[in-house]
Amino acid sequence: MMALLPTILRYLKAYLQLGSFHINNEERNRMLAIGLSYIRDEQVKGDYFEFGVASGRTFVASMLLAKKMLVDIDFVALDSFQGFPEPSAHDAAGFERFKKGEENWPKAHLLRRMRRAGVDRRKVEIVEGWFAESLTSDLQRRHAAKGGCAFAWIDCDMYISTAPVLEFLTPLVHQGSVLVFDDWYCYRGSPDQGEQRAVGEWLAKHRQLEFIPFRKYAVAGNSFIVNVRHGEGREAD
Repeated sequence: MMALLPTILRYLKAYLQLGSFHINNEERNRMLAIGLSYIRDEQVKGDYFEFGVASGRTFVASMLLAKKMLVDIDFVALDSFQGFPEPSAHDAAGFERFKKGEENWPKAHLLRRMRRAGVDRRKVEIVEGWFAESLTSDLQRRHAAKGGCAFAWIDCDMYISTAPVLEFLTPLVHQGSVLVFDDWYCYRGSPDQGEQRAVGEWLAKHRQLEFIPFRKYAVAGNSFIVNVRHGEGREAD
């Protein structure tokens, strides 16, 4: 019985956090709750996007927390469901943190997790494919018409995956949008690799956007609130 106690306590804590026995990383749950509280209290319009859902733990936790916290939004899950792509030159230079094919979780795993957690499937859109191909202008226009992005959980790990995600989000983010980067401090914190490099290039290109520091979490995660600077041009000279 004593050996089972840590497991029982984990599930009890999950229930208290999420209103379900679904297990997710505690610090990620806290980051989700803070972000959802923020968009609720500040009345930030738009939906929740998760880029890189992997096994679906964080994605399902976001839905459970939103329901518990009375945040009425829709959810978009985006993943290749084939693991990581071939690393770009930036991702492979120096310290190669992630390898092709890692984190290969089939879509069926996400669907099964959603079903077991009892989330509302009608509130979910699943977009399958490599981001450079699946993040179409059609998808972008449709979500812009719906109100854009209130909260994006960007778990892309690599520069090659993060760069197209940020370009896709450009017309969808607005004042107050919350962007969470799950691998911000990976690549030993180098600003020339991974998510940090993609963000640096994106903000240099779209000077009307800037990041207000929000919360750090777990080992490598960081988050920001979008500020729109009026009067700035969209592209860098």
